[in-house]
Amino acid sequence: MRPYLNYGLGGASHLFFTKVTQGEVWDWGNETYLIVRVGFPQGTEIQRYDEVAAAIEREAGVQTQGVKKVTTRVVDDYASVRVEFDDSSAVTASPYEMKNRLTVFAAQTGGATISVA
Repeated sequence: MRPYLNYGLGGASHLFFTKVTQGEVWDWGNETYLIVRVGFPQGTEIQRYDEVAAAIEREAGVQTQGVKKVTTRVVDDYASVRVEFDDSSAVTASPYEMKNRLTVFAAQTGGATISVA
């Protein structure tokens, strides 16, 4: 029985390791991005969220080199801005510089809870 079992399992594992592509299947999580979340006390009008989100977009727009896309979402009770970087700038200090600049902006914005991640 053992020779048949070795033949069957060995052949199947050989085919698996030689024919199946190794690595990330979906290329999930390899992009470099920053997310800025904005929250205000309950009852704050959506225009205030929009103003702060626009200011974050302007702050992110200061550094246009390396920024692939900026996506903003403003709803009734929060706003979020996602800044995506291209692959060439992901390995530089640009994302860290922008994170520091947005963190300073968040500290200078009163009345809001702003997180930069």
